Amino acid sequence: MDAREEELKCPVCVEPFTDPVRLPCGHNFCQTCIQVVWNMDDPETSREGPLFCPECQILLPPDLELEISADLQRKVQDAFARAPLLEESSQMSPSIITCDQCIGKTEVAVKSCLTCDASLCSAHTLLHQQREALRWHSLIEVTEDLISFKCKEHGEELKLFCQEDQIAVCCLCIAVGSHKNHQAVTLQEACTEFKKVLKTNKSLLLQRKHLAKSALQDLEPLFSEVLKNAEAYRVRIVEKYSQIKAHIEEDQKLMLAILETEEIYTNKWLRWRSESLKCHVKEINAVLKSSQTLLEAENDVRFLQHFKKHGIGSQSNKFGPRNSTP
Repeated sequence: MDAREEELKCPVCVEPFTDPVRLPCGHNFCQTCIQVVWNMDDPETSREGPLFCPECQILLPPDLELEISADLQRKVQDAFARAPLLEESSQMSPSIITCDQCIGKTEVAVKSCLTCDASLCSAHTLLHQQREALRWHSLIEVTEDLISFKCKEHGEELKLFCQEDQIAVCCLCIAVGSHKNHQAVTLQEACTEFKKVLKTNKSLLLQRKHLAKSALQDLEPLFSEVLKNAEAYRVRIVEKYSQIKAHIEEDQKLMLAILETEEIYTNKWLRWRSESLKCHVKEINAVLKSSQTLLEAENDVRFLQHFKKHGIGSQSNKFGPRNSTP
C-alpha cells in the first residue's frame, strides 16, 4: 500500500476516512472516531476533560465545532472507490463482525469485551482503554463466540484455573460452586506455568531433533560404505564361485573321460568274451555230435578205435570251467 493511501486513513481506526474532520492542529480523523475519543458520541454521557488531539496531544478549544471536509472525503472516495457505509453494510460478508457500540453506522470490530458482552471497533476499543471505568474490562480478540469464555454454570467470565480439575472456572465456582475449596490460580498464572512446561518440552524436543538430525548425518556415509562393501563382497563371491565352477567343470571333464575309457575297455572285453564263449559252445557242440555218433555205433571194436583216435574222453576235461578274464 502506498503512502498516499496511508494518508487517507484515520489514525484511530486505521481505516479510510468516513466523514473526515480536520482539527486546528491539522490532523484528520473520522467524525465518529474523534467523538468516541472525546466521549461525545453519546448525548446522555457528559464529556470528561478538555478536548485534545490524539496525535499531537495539543489542547483544543472546548467550543470547537467539527465540520466534515468535503474535499478530503472526495479524495478518499476517489482513492478507495468506497460506497456509503450503509450500502457497504448490506453487502458485507456475514463472517465479518461489526461494532455493537456504533449507532447509525457500521464499523468492523477489532476486539470483543467479555465484561460488556460486545464487540468493539478501533475507536470504541480505544475508549475502553482510556476511560478509567472501562479500563479494567477484559478485551480479547474479536469473536462471535463470547459464550465459550463464560462459565456455563454462573454465566461469569472465566478468570481462574482449577488445579484439581484442570479446567477454567469463574470466581463463583471457587467460592460457592462445584469447585469450592479447590486450589485455583489465575488464568495468567496457569498459562505461564503451562508455557514453562511447553517451553521445557519444546527444548527437549529440539534437543531430540538435533540428536536425530546428527544421527541422520552419521548414517549418510554408512549408506555409501555399505554399498561399497557389498559391491566388493559381490565381486569376491563371483570370483570365488567362478573358480569353484571352473574346478568342478575340470573334474567333470576328467571323470567323463575316465568313464568313457572304462566304457570302451569294458565293451571291448565283453565282445571278446562273447566271441570266446561262442567258439567254446561251437567246439562243445562238435564234440557232442561226435560223442552221439559213437554212442550210436554198434561195433565195440570200432567204437573203441574211434574213441581212442579222437580222444573224446580226454576232450571232456578240455571244456571244463574257464577263467572269466581274457
